[in-house]
Amino acid sequence: MPAYEFDLVNQITGEVIHTIPVVLPVDERNALVCKRREIPRSLVVAGSSTGNNQSAEVLNGYYQKELQEGSRFKSSFTKDQIKKAWSTP
Repeated sequence: MPAYEFDLVNQITGEVIHTIPVVLPVDERNALVCKRREIPRSLVVAGSSTGNNQSAEVLNGYYQKELQEGSRFKSSFTKDQIKKAWSTP
């Protein structure tokens, strides 16, 4: 099944802002309608954030440590301690 790419184009300048790859069968691709969301999933202030939330940053940190230390990486926290910390508001 081929991937189709859709360009998001600035209507004033004609510049392609972003390209979105979509993997769909031809029938579903031809019926595709793009619709603007009224409430965005996240809010990013330009220049001050990467757009990731805290949980994504923590997971990325663990991932980087695992890449550096491989199977030798051992967290000083237990799984239960981590779950409890994330469940506390």
